[in-house]
Amino acid sequence: HVPVAPGASFHLPPKLEGLRRLAYNLWWSWHPNARVLFSRIDAGAWARYRNPIPVLTGPVVWDQLLNNTAFMADYEEILREFDTYMANGTDHWFARHHGDELQGPIAYFCAEYGLHESLGIYSGGLGVLAGDHMKTASDMALPLVGVGLMYRKGYFRQTIDADGHQEHAYPDYELARLPILRALDRLGEPLTVSVPLPGRDLYAGVWVAQVGRVPVLLLDTDVPDNDDSDRPITHMLYVRGREMRLHQELVLGVGGVRALRELDLSPAVWHLNEGHSAFLLAERARELVASGRTIEDAWTAVRSDAVFTIHTPVSAGNERFDTELVRRVAAPLLEGDGRPNTGGIPMGPLLELGLGVERDPSAFDMTAFSLRLTRGANAVSLLHGHTANATWQGVMPHDILGITNGVHTPTWLGQPMREALE
Repeated sequence: HVPVAPGASFHLPPKLEGLRRLAYNLWWSWHPNARVLFSRIDAGAWARYRNPIPVLTGPVVWDQLLNNTAFMADYEEILREFDTYMANGTDHWFARHHGDELQGPIAYFCAEYGLHESLGIYSGGLGVLAGDHMKTASDMALPLVGVGLMYRKGYFRQTIDADGHQEHAYPDYELARLPILRALDRLGEPLTVSVPLPGRDLYAGVWVAQVGRVPVLLLDTDVPDNDDSDRPITHMLYVRGREMRLHQELVLGVGGVRALRELDLSPAVWHLNEGHSAFLLAERARELVASGRTIEDAWTAVRSDAVFTIHTPVSAGNERFDTELVRRVAAPLLEGDGRPNTGGIPMGPLLELGLGVERDPSAFDMTAFSLRLTRGANAVSLLHGHTANATWQGVMPHDILGITNGVHTPTWLGQPMREALE
């Protein structure tokens, strides 16, 4: 459970107050009856936004709905189904067969999540897989928390002009109109975490997209505490510019670990979905060194409970940064700055762990770093597993398993087929 602030301020009749908790849980995204319910409140707003928050905050004639016995019966049935789903889980497969094996949740880090079209913080297969993982984990009652970034401008929308050239524009999301809520700290204040950078601290607010039983934490640098030049760091998915991208991935990895700590969540397993979040491994090692462990013990401990999913042999999908850029930007965070309990990981050994297949000392390879500091890795198909093992020979300390991508069937099943199968 992650404490959250109330969402957008809008009035609901007392008899329909359950719509609020239904709207702020993406459970509705894979339950067609819930989506139909919102469309019946305001068909035009639903057709335009595919998102219950603008529907509920718009001009609704509530008396007509309250006097509609069919609508009220459907509302009560759907809310009962949702509440039963959220309250139950102990009789599911995971709890029955493996419930005693984890002493904490799985922390799942990914740069993008394809949860629903109204929350455009994804670009393709990586995000779709991550979104389906969240939904399936919820249906299985698997103890899991996702960690990602809140892109206020999302990913670009592509159009083709009259000459056949690609044009692209970024949306500008109004967060108060999205089905997400602000996470709260121990004092009930909006949660903010900091990431030390050269000459300053970078701050990130934490939002929560609740996906059934699974919370997904989304970090956002567009907060008043930051300089104007730092606020756009998390604006765009896969922002251009290598230094800006490095800042983005430090926020994901380091800020993500710190958000979990602030929420008193102690993961039993750390899952990296692609290498964009690899700095979480460095941050965890820094924590251990700050507590008195040697750097060798810290790397061993980090490796013992971390796993990694590799996605593609294409070079663009395996992030690399200039070594000197990493040294300059990450050193204040990882080497410590003399303050108590700030850690102290020497950059030399860390950069060596990021040497790629070519052993090029000028490049820090996030995939190589992730492979060396995890106890297991998987590719996303059997054939990809063969390719990945050949590609990363000499880097990985373990074989890369082939686990073929699956989908969360209820999300992708069209209503006619659903009705036929039922």
